[in-house]
Amino acid sequence: MKYQLIFVWLFLASLNINAKTLCKLKGEVYNRSSKEIYLFKASENIRKFPEKMKLLKVNNNKFEYSFQVDQIEPYVVVFKDELDNGAYKKIVFFPNDEVVLKLYAFDEFEDKTLAIGGLLNQTYYQLIREEYKIYKDETYVGLLKGKRELETNNQYFSTEMMVIHKQLSQKSKETATLFAEQKMLVDKGNDLTELGKENKRRIDSLFAINYSHKYVLIDRNINLAAYYLLINDLQRAEQFPFLKQLIKGSSEKFISTFTSHNYSAQLKTFLESQDLIKDKGRFIDFEAENGNGVTVKISSLFHQNKLILLNFWGSWCGPCLAKMEMVYPIYEQYKNRGFDVISIAREFKTLTAWRNRIKANGYYWQNIVDLDDKYDVWNKYGILNSVGKMLLIDQNGAVIAYDPTPKAIEDAIKKYF
Repeated sequence: MKYQLIFVWLFLASLNINAKTLCKLKGEVYNRSSKEIYLFKASENIRKFPEKMKLLKVNNNKFEYSFQVDQIEPYVVVFKDELDNGAYKKIVFFPNDEVVLKLYAFDEFEDKTLAIGGLLNQTYYQLIREEYKIYKDETYVGLLKGKRELETNNQYFSTEMMVIHKQLSQKSKETATLFAEQKMLVDKGNDLTELGKENKRRIDSLFAINYSHKYVLIDRNINLAAYYLLINDLQRAEQFPFLKQLIKGSSEKFISTFTSHNYSAQLKTFLESQDLIKDKGRFIDFEAENGNGVTVKISSLFHQNKLILLNFWGSWCGPCLAKMEMVYPIYEQYKNRGFDVISIAREFKTLTAWRNRIKANGYYWQNIVDLDDKYDVWNKYGILNSVGKMLLIDQNGAVIAYDPTPKAIEDAIKKYF
């Protein structure tokens, strides 16, 4: 009988997300003078599709709006003035018959902002309150203070990293190029001093404990709110390897409960890509389109080349362009000797900027594109943020280097050739 009840609960949980709901949204704004708020689905890319946002007016520190939802999924509101300034906090809520949002100023967000109405909102805010506790932990606060003192005394960042910081402040080089050089130092572990590394190690260990506690709570709440928080953690999993293991440990429960939800497809694809690329060192074949709109399979472009650099980029991605500029001389030197670059662009709405960028920069290696995520290439490769990646592979699809530096590419070429 116990297991029958569990099955019924899981079945109802998966069914409920597809129920049509009229949501009456009420908002109360405290300690700020903002007069406009944006509303949009959490799944929307508002930077690329700003027309997806609904602008709501705040009158006497209150607002109301009713809207129909075809399935239960997280929505977001942000203050327009924060979004316009480039630094904003997302206020997440899940539609219910009635949802009341209590919205506070930027510096009071973690402690007071709340969505009231329904189990999902209750679960979500309970979980993020637990997650935010680390920022008030005495040990964490002390380590953060120590980090600032090391920075003040020029003892936190390495000499190479401080040179880049100085160049950024003086704008002595192209910003995108400097950011690319900065990332290379981080990837190689050359961005911090030994004191800086020790401080970071201790902070990371606190986050590991915090995340472990968070996932105990997530495992106790197999619902869409907890699933949303798990999916949000996918991007951080690359930074914190221990987080990837926690996600993997919780994944089966959520995937089996929400079998048809797009979160499950995203999570399965992410885990499969991590397993194949990072753990087994194999590339994932995929399709995209060439400049004529013809679908091509990536492996069909390898030809007889011994080494291929897969370059995931976008015409809008400054750090990607900076890395490409550093790779281009290598391509020119070895393009007729068994080395090739295949660039896979992620573009939105139109290919005009993509075509213009290729022409302006002279990127006449092999170029294909995934417009509006039609082929889901970025998710297949676990690239969950807006910045691209590079993957160096051999002719058999074995991964030689993940996000290699130009020097690592040249070293591999010399070794293979």
